[in-house]
Amino acid sequence: MARRIRRALAAGTVIAFAAAAAMAYTAVLTTAGPAPVPRLTRSPWADYWQVAGAATGSGPVLFAVTAAIYAACLAAAAPRRGRR
Repeated sequence: MARRIRRALAAGTVIAFAAAAAMAYTAVLTTAGPAPVPRLTRSPWADYWQVAGAATGSGPVLFAVTAAIYAACLAAAAPRRGRR
């Protein structure tokens, strides 16, 4: 059971990294000029969303895609309950 979860998390990490790289690459292709310098504040949550969105263009979208990838990998690794 634990081995299944570890494999699912490892697969999710690889797939999420590939998806983030693809999103960053397409953001670079569609952006003209350099990205603006992020203005950091004293709010860690606002700073995180601003920095996370810098490479891909949208922090919440990147978070949603990553969460969906991990959910799908963990759902695929879940044990099947059925009669044998």
